[in-house]
Amino acid sequence: MRTQKLVVATVWMAAACFGAEPKLAVVILDYAGTPGAILKAAAETAREAFRTAGVETDWSVCRVPDEHCALPPVGTIQVKVLPPELQGGLQSREALGYAMLCPGCVISYAFYQPVKALAGTKRSVSAALAFVMVHDVGHLLGMGHSAGGIMKALLTWRDIQDAEMGRLRFTEAEAKLRGAAAERETALSAPVN
Repeated sequence: MRTQKLVVATVWMAAACFGAEPKLAVVILDYAGTPGAILKAAAETAREAFRTAGVETDWSVCRVPDEHCALPPVGTIQVKVLPPELQGGLQSREALGYAMLCPGCVISYAFYQPVKALAGTKRSVSAALAFVMVHDVGHLLGMGHSAGGIMKALLTWRDIQDAEMGRLRFTEAEAKLRGAAAERETALSAPVN
């Protein structure tokens, strides 16, 4: 838990040091060959979900190995979109994604084929991917599962439909938690006189 708080504080402090409003930096590392339009739409939907909860985020995309991308700064949240061959033992833990904190890293994984299969032919793959990414970034920020909202344990096609309609939302309690966490981390990054 201490490592998690330090990593989140590092993200907020990095924003404050550059004189910007505190903003969570998130980089999507696409290893699955996900179509660019899907990644762009998923990132925008994810950004809006956090914005609605009062948290500004900056999402960028790096298509690995097709693009040469600079390594994200320490503390940047990484969302790795993986194809089946790279999922290894991670998928056995969770069908659509997985979040992991480790010393010096904040990483979540989205498993592209299961996300795409859940969306099927009638639902938006970008909305499903956004839901998985936001859910697992929520875990990285210290949120547990809830009965409803983004942090509910099981994603259904109705949740994807809500995301398609712009209703990918944290519950009121989750939104308050994020607001309180943002204020706490901003206070931690303030210079000491």
